[in-house]
Amino acid sequence: MLINTSYKALLAVSALALAACGGDTQTSLPKSTIWYTYGINSELEEFQDFAATGIFWGHMPQQQLHDDAVLGEWVAEVAYYRDQGLDFNARGEFDWGFQWFIDYAEQPDQHYVRNLDGDIVTYFFMGDLSYNGYPNGWLSNHSPLFVDYYKLQVDRMFEADISHIMFDSQTSSVRSTQLLGAGGDFSEPAIKAFRNYMADKYTMMELYAMGIENIDSFDYGDYLRDAGYTNESFQAQASAFGGGVTAIPLIEDYTYFNRDVLNEKMNEVFAYIRSKDSDIDIGATTSMIDVRGYLNSDELTYWAGEAFMFPDFFPDQITMATIPHMKAAESIDKTMVYFPYPFEFANLQQRNVPRQARGWIAQAYAMGAVFSIPARVWIGGEDINVWEPGADNYRDLYQFVDRHKQLFDGYKAYSNVAYIAPMQAYVDSSSTEGTISTFGSVTNLMLGNYSFDFLMFGDAGNSFAPSLKELSRFDALVTDADASFLSEEHQALLDLYSEKVVDSSDSDKLASLVKNKISATVAGAPADHLVSALPRTSSSHKAPYVIHLLNRPFDESQGITPQLDDVELRISKNFFAKKLKGAKLHLPDGSSQELELKQDDSGDYLLAFDGLAVWGLVEIAHR
Repeated sequence: MLINTSYKALLAVSALALAACGGDTQTSLPKSTIWYTYGINSELEEFQDFAATGIFWGHMPQQQLHDDAVLGEWVAEVAYYRDQGLDFNARGEFDWGFQWFIDYAEQPDQHYVRNLDGDIVTYFFMGDLSYNGYPNGWLSNHSPLFVDYYKLQVDRMFEADISHIMFDSQTSSVRSTQLLGAGGDFSEPAIKAFRNYMADKYTMMELYAMGIENIDSFDYGDYLRDAGYTNESFQAQASAFGGGVTAIPLIEDYTYFNRDVLNEKMNEVFAYIRSKDSDIDIGATTSMIDVRGYLNSDELTYWAGEAFMFPDFFPDQITMATIPHMKAAESIDKTMVYFPYPFEFANLQQRNVPRQARGWIAQAYAMGAVFSIPARVWIGGEDINVWEPGADNYRDLYQFVDRHKQLFDGYKAYSNVAYIAPMQAYVDSSSTEGTISTFGSVTNLMLGNYSFDFLMFGDAGNSFAPSLKELSRFDALVTDADASFLSEEHQALLDLYSEKVVDSSDSDKLASLVKNKISATVAGAPADHLVSALPRTSSSHKAPYVIHLLNRPFDESQGITPQLDDVELRISKNFFAKKLKGAKLHLPDGSSQELELKQDDSGDYLLAFDGLAVWGLVEIAHR
């Protein structure tokens, strides 16, 4: 029974899903894409045979972007790589390009984010930097110069023969509220824009109830200071809403307002790109998990960024930290392209385990993402500190993708389980990677070898929901403590399928709901905790099914993935839509072998094989 809502209202909320999440998206970046992280990586002799198709981080000159002579050197560099047949992904910048804005604006400090004390907020994570007498100020996306400045970047990027364009890294006004040490945007343009936002959203009576007597003179900074907040106390509390009930007045409106303005202005920039090249792929460092900086645009064809891997916290080769990002991207048909943060490779260098990253690469491609090639890797530090982990550690994996690109492109996870992912839980968290609950649920699902999708539910600032059709197609809808962040309308939608809802910790109920799955054994013993089976199907009905196999354990003492023999997969007879008629196993060592496809008395399919190192790909014909 529905409470305090109507079926018609539920349908309306559900219908918002495709429009809000990007239902009419541009074609996604091919899943077999292989990109060098930097252009110079392609010049390393041992990395020249990686079957790379392009360059991920195509930085323009760090200063004097307006100078044709300076830019000309970059244009020539792009031509050099393009002449080699490589794609070139040019980068527009928020933080890394802070010198560009100082060159561009007459008085750049008038356009910086200001904290509650009125002090300039800098990109503090870059260090204490300055240029031409100005600090590395955090540019407010409320600046009247913001859109024109990013159009300038677009113009300069199009001076070269680029194939892709992206923007990094969304250190916008909304992010300055979230990240501890920043302090929010109380610059004059932000204050004026927030005043207009509140005036448009609320009636005079509603504003009066909030303590806003005169919206025409409303100043959010003064409002907070009058309520007793200091810059320090605001910073300490503003990074999370606190379970939906916050002590900071208007913080939710302030957060969603900042995000709305960012999206509005970046969509104007994206439209400008399309006016120059209607077909170019556009990417941005964004995620529905990192929701405060989330860019919601149908013009984006892929997501990009750096990622936490937590190699100590997740000692095997499947790091749960990136899975929510990859699953969220695929939920709206985006390809995620990423590379770990420098300190993650520093961890591998210090422990002398470069081959642990083999699992990261395999996991990315097995989940429909792209992991740029680890060649000459910056590992952080005050000085230029780079590490070359060795091409022999990774070459075979990228060549494996290239050899079997037809089994990557056009494929998507084939799932009968859905994890319920409320964006409100992420906007209410100070983490940009997801919540502890999400990590726990993802771990349980991976260890149980359940094939699952993320079903994203929007937050209060963008309240979309999956369609009723989408909810109905899964055998189980997995929830956890984050379900408390669902709105009443979203919870009512979920209640329509209450018989399918199961807590991620209830393994018995989950098993009873999900009769059809893939399980692994090694030497006859259950091995779902060792071997992850990730089924994917193509948009072409004639294409074979594929199952990616990831060998999870990593032996740090040996620095290798121990090979598994006597592996058997059991595929429930009704797991795939069509009957299976044959299977091949492909391995990164270049070998392929026909597998005997057996059926037991119950009709389940059995596949047995040896030699699974870090990654294998089972190609399955059907009829």
